[in-house]
Amino acid sequence: MSARPEPRESNLKTRRRSNHPAIPVEAREAAEAAETAQVVQAGQTVEPEQEPAADATEAPKKKMGRPKGTGSNRDTTTRSVTFTTPILEDALNAVEFLKSNPTAPRTFTSLVDLAVFKLVNELRREYNNGEPFPQREGKLKPGPR
Repeated sequence: MSARPEPRESNLKTRRRSNHPAIPVEAREAAEAAETAQVVQAGQTVEPEQEPAADATEAPKKKMGRPKGTGSNRDTTTRSVTFTTPILEDALNAVEFLKSNPTAPRTFTSLVDLAVFKLVNELRREYNNGEPFPQREGKLKPGPR
């Protein structure tokens, strides 16, 4: 039996642009940092200026919301919600039908977000004199099953 040939090294790394959308933002930033780590000027290697070290008491920044490039700069949270089938189907049909209308919600998420916003404002007016509800102390208790 003959020996297997050595696998060839891929040249995709050198051909793919660092700002390609298929490359995660973190990888792009790391690649750009590595490229700029050694700047060649007039035949000399010049190290870039170092950022000041983070203070030991400073908490690390928490990533929140949607990934970069998704078109929204608002913080978001994902929750699991159960809908009755007829209401869900009606909502999905409405989003699909209204996609061509620029003033209507264009995604199911934006439709649900708008509906909950309007309902909470209505509940504030009806039950809390239009004032925001007090902050809850922890998680919500599950309802009956």
